[in-house]
Amino acid sequence: MGEADRLDRLIDSLRDKAFECLSHLNGATQNSFERLVKAMKGQFCIQVDKGMVERMLQGLDHKPCESFEELADAARVLIREAFPQGNDDVVWMLL
Repeated sequence: MGEADRLDRLIDSLRDKAFECLSHLNGATQNSFERLVKAMKGQFCIQVDKGMVERMLQGLDHKPCESFEELADAARVLIREAFPQGNDDVVWMLL
C-alpha cells in the first residue's frame, strides 16, 4: 500500500474533532501521511512525563484508616485532574 492509499484511508477514517482539525492544517500537512499523523498525534495524543506522574503519585499519603481502594480512587482523581483530556484507558495506563 502506497503513501497515497494510506493517506486516503486515514482521511476517510477521521471523525468529529479530528476531521474538523484536518481543515485547519496547511496543504503540505494534509497531503502527507507522515505529516498528518504527526499533526494528529500532536493535537490528540497525551504527552506524559513519567517522572512527573511518579512525583504526583508519591505525594499521595496513605492514611492508616484509609483502604487501598480509597487510595486508588485518590490516585485516579489526581491523574484525571492532571490529564482531563484522557479517557479511562489512559488513566489506567498511568497508574
